[in-house]
Parts: sequence; C-alpha cells; structure tokens
Amino acid sequence: IRHLAPAQTTASRGQQLGDEAAEFVDAVRGIPFLSTLPDEAIERLTRQLKREPYKAGESIIRQGEPGDRFCFVEKGQCAVAIADASGLEHQVATLTAGDFFGEVALIQDIERTATVRATSEVHVLSLGRDAFLAMAEEIDIPTEDVLSQVRNAAFVRAHRFFATLSAQQLRQVLSRVTERSLTADEVVVSQGDSGDSLFLIREGACVVDHEKDDGTSHRVARLGEGDHFGEIALMADGVRTATVKTDASTVLLEVPDDVFKDVLLRNFEAVAQLDRGCSNRLDLLEVL
Repeated sequence: IRHLAPAQTTASRGQQLGDEAAEFVDAVRGIPFLSTLPDEAIERLTRQLKREPYKAGESIIRQGEPGDRFCFVEKGQCAVAIADASGLEHQVATLTAGDFFGEVALIQDIERTATVRATSEVHVLSLGRDAFLAMAEEIDIPTEDVLSQVRNAAFVRAHRFFATLSAQQLRQVLSRVTERSLTADEVVVSQGDSGDSLFLIREGACVVDHEKDDGTSHRVARLGEGDHFGEIALMADGVRTATVKTDASTVLLEVPDDVFKDVLLRNFEAVAQLDRGCSNRLDLLEVL
C-alpha cells in the first residue's frame, strides 16, 4: 500500500494530515455506516485514514487476495472486474468519487471477490481493519451497531435492485433502511393489510402463503438470503397480496415507501427488476 512517498519524514506526514483533516472528516461523514459515529470517533477515525494514490491501470485490490482494508474513492474513476473460472475478467461496475468498496474487510478476514483497477488518476482513502477495531474498542463506541451497518451496506450494495445506484442514492437508502431481527414463525406482513415498505432478507428465510377466495391457503414460495417481498403493494394498490412469516431466525432490511419511490422508481434498471418480479409473482398467484 502506498500511503505517502518514501522521502517524506514523520513530521511532514503529520503536517499533511493536519492540513487535510477537514477533507478527511468530510469523507468519513459521507460513508453511510461511519457517518453515524459520534464526533469524537469520527475525529479519531480520520487520523487512521490513509491516502493511496494510483495511476491509470494500477490495481487497488485484486480478486483472491486477503481483504484487509476498506477503501473510499476520493478522486478519479475505477473499474470493478470479476474473473470467471477460466480466468477471463468481466467488468461489472464503475466507481467514481464518493463510491466505496471493501467494507466487509472491516469485519471479516475473507478473500476479495473482485478486482478494482484505476482507470484514471485515483486517490483512495483507506481504513485498515485492525486500526478500525482497535479504535472502536478504545473509544468504546457501539461496535456491534457499526458492524451491523457495515453488513447492511455490503448487502445493499450487492443486491440487484441497488447495483446501479449512485453513491448519493446509496447513502439515501442506507440512512433510511430499518434493520429487523426476528425469530422463527413471526408474521412480517399479512394478506389484505395495507403495505408501505419493501423487505430485503439479509439473513434467514421466510415463507409466503396466499389465501384464495374460497378460504383455502397455499404455500407460494420460500424465500432466502438476498430475496425480497412487499414490492407488489408499493407498485399496485397498496394492499398485501400474501402473508409472509419467518421460517427461521431472520434479519430483514425494511425500505420505506418514500425511499422506494424517490430512489428505486427513478432508476431504470431497478424498475425493470421490480416489474419483472411483480409480473412473475402475480402470474403465480393467478394459477394457484
């Protein structure tokens, strides 16, 4: 990792960090799962951030390598590529200033799942896992709350509905989602009730039951991690078309109606995904 030029002394490094403290604070406040930290923690965190400069064509992280730090794109543009079993790379996303990646590395020691490569001159602000966890313990911040937000950010960013959202849109979503932890056999939504939110399954599983006009009930589906429900009520008449309950200990992310309309319904790819999903589910209910 190239933090600063080797010729710089410790004193000059300290001066640089002092001069750029305001920039670092602004950058941290722009990262959804770090922006909710108290002021003391954010100020402490800025002293742990490192600036890494890259030239076009250089790799910032590589698929298969151990993940050891979180990265925030301060300047420039990057390409995200995933190599298939044959070794052929496929570009799957473009990152620009305000985007971030590698957040799972703050909480888990796992291999990188993609390569991120600079396509222009890039400045990245990085935060190492060890520094983050040590700082969290020393300041006595609610580490579990922060780690839960990290998990939420990683999950939402990887979900197909949100993959094409801008950094600003993603921050809007993450700032408004509500995490719900449920035990098995809890009813999340009931058929016939009004619906004003979309649910994403971060962990666990749910079952979907639909009651027909004659009073008979049918098991429509079993949903697992990464699946969603509740979108039909938001895109149709506002009424839940089925009852959904947990089939195991489950963590749900609830996206409120206003965020659904202001963010997702203004994104063409997300709308296309939602429309296909609604059509398939409504067709299934018709044939049962």
